[in-house]
Amino acid sequence: MENDNFIWSGHEWDCQEDMAWFIDAERDVLCCLNFQTGECDGIAKVPNESVNKFMQNTRCIKVENEIFCMPCYGNKIWIYDLLNKKFEFIEVENVETEHPYMENAYLYEEQIYAISRSMRKAVVIDVKTKKVTYYPLNVSEEDKFLGSCIRVEREIYYVSFSNRIYMFDMDSKRNTLYSILDEETKLTSICFDGEQFWMSGYRKQIYIWNKKNNSVRIVENFPKIFGSYLFSEEKDEILDCEPNEYDVQLFCQLKLAGNYIWAIPYRTNFVLYIHKDTLEIQMMFIEDEDETKESLMRKGRRPFKFFWQYLRNDRFIGIFSLKNNCILEIDSECLEARRRKYMLSVNYARIICAEKVMWESNSVERMLFARALNGDQTSTNSIQRTGQVGRFIYNSLK
Repeated sequence: MENDNFIWSGHEWDCQEDMAWFIDAERDVLCCLNFQTGECDGIAKVPNESVNKFMQNTRCIKVENEIFCMPCYGNKIWIYDLLNKKFEFIEVENVETEHPYMENAYLYEEQIYAISRSMRKAVVIDVKTKKVTYYPLNVSEEDKFLGSCIRVEREIYYVSFSNRIYMFDMDSKRNTLYSILDEETKLTSICFDGEQFWMSGYRKQIYIWNKKNNSVRIVENFPKIFGSYLFSEEKDEILDCEPNEYDVQLFCQLKLAGNYIWAIPYRTNFVLYIHKDTLEIQMMFIEDEDETKESLMRKGRRPFKFFWQYLRNDRFIGIFSLKNNCILEIDSECLEARRRKYMLSVNYARIICAEKVMWESNSVERMLFARALNGDQTSTNSIQRTGQVGRFIYNSLK
């Protein structure tokens, strides 16, 4: 159905009570979704100067009446004042690589902490003064790009596409290195179950690390029908279940919810959930999420299965389906998944239509254009643009 079409965020939503704040990763719009009504409103267009809006700012965090938008491909931390409806920005200083990649943000004692994966620094923002301080993470020279991270009280743990785990103490600003497993292991995702850390990488293995005694258990009894989808026109097969190690990481996210650690696929074919006590692995079958050769060759979509979006009330997991262009919500207690029919508001549609060329081949933008046209029959100005239409077309194509 057309109303199933929704937008996706490059990184985790900031869920607070019945509301969620996130950034449309493809169009660079700050959004607010009401879980009770299902309506998603466009708050404001993030005023990045780049013509390419893709993944400029992808993670946001709401602190009182301000929303801090952390950059991924962009070079500014944008701060939106909900009362004055205005943006201000902080330049990201000392950018040593092309993109900052600040994918996580944690509020701790009136400061926001983010890990820049490419700069390999902790970025600390005072929420009152807007002053930014950078702390080098002192990671190994071999770890040129960092993986995902998790906050545990006053500590941030992050992995590094190697067998090394790092910890940044938000009080002392000091780092600690832990090396586990063999040197060929590549860790990409990490979560915490209250006692132990769970990690995954490129192998059909889940690693459970007990920090107290520095011991590791490996869960590897993966189902035989578990494999990675082949997003390639050169092969007739659509699924590869044979290897024990792949060229792409298996999961985009590990997350504790209920009694299970949930492993959300990046390119693999099933959502897995592992009981944190018995370590039994189970697969979740989600209706209409099995792929075909035709669906894997979908035009204009990224070659992935799901994107992680949110966890709300420590129970409901939201993931974005790239096959069906919608949000799927998993109930970690009932062990069921359903499509959420979130609706993009007319205001959101107007923000998009006023700023960019709409592509008829894109189902989301086709729907947005129709909503902008039909949303206010009394106004002919709702989707008018400033400047020349030709300039918008040229900027979109170049």
